[in-house]
Amino acid sequence: LPPVISGFNIVLLCLTIVIITVSSLKIKKYKVKHL
Repeated sequence: LPPVISGFNIVLLCLTIVIITVSSLKIKKYKVKHL
């Protein structure tokens, strides 16, 4: 794979992890507020 594609995949992976983390944190806060 060309370095550009590899770098892009790494960035995508990081973004996905961040989005999942933020989403799970928001869900936890939401559940705590509404218990």
